[in-house]
Amino acid sequence: MKVIREIKVKTEKPEVGDRIKIKFPKRNYMATAIKDEGDGMIFLFDEYLDEAHPMNRENSTDGGYEASEVRKFLRALTDVFPKKLRKRMVPFENGDMLRLLTITEFCGVDKDFNSCDGQIEWMKDRRHRIASRKGKEYECGWTSTVVSGAYFAYVAWSGDANCSNASGANGVRPAFKILYP
Repeated sequence: MKVIREIKVKTEKPEVGDRIKIKFPKRNYMATAIKDEGDGMIFLFDEYLDEAHPMNRENSTDGGYEASEVRKFLRALTDVFPKKLRKRMVPFENGDMLRLLTITEFCGVDKDFNSCDGQIEWMKDRRHRIASRKGKEYECGWTSTVVSGAYFAYVAWSGDANCSNASGANGVRPAFKILYP
C-alpha cells in the first residue's frame, strides 16, 4: 500500500502550505502558511478557537472591526501566544499581531458579496475556507468585514460568504505574520 506522509523539516523560510504547531498552555493548534508577502509569511489557524464569540455584544458594527470585542479578544490572546513564535511575529498595518482575514481574502467577494480581486490564492480552494471548532463539525467563522449597521461578513460552514448580526456567536480563526530572518 502506498501512503503519503507529512514530514517535519527545519527551515527559516516556510512555503505556502507548510504547517506549524502553536502550543498554548491548555491546547495546541495548527496553523498553515497561506500567503508569502516577500518579507514574511501569513499563517492562518487551521480551525476555530475553542469558543465561539460575538463580534460585539451589542448588535452593532459601530467602529467596524477596529472597535470590535473580537479584536480586543485577539489582542489579549497575543499575550499568551508562545514566546518563541511571538518573537518572530510582526504586526499588521493596524498594529495587531493577530487579526481576522477579510471576506475578500477568504472568498474573493466584497462587502456586497460581488466578485472582486484580492482573494488569497490558498483560499481559492474551498476546502481551505472550511474549518471546525472543538466538539463541533464545520462551523461558521467571522471575518473583519462590515456589511451593514448590524452585520459582519462570515465564512459559512460550506466555505461560502455570508453575513450575520454582530451579536451572534461565530468561530474565531486568527491570522498572524512571521517575518523572515
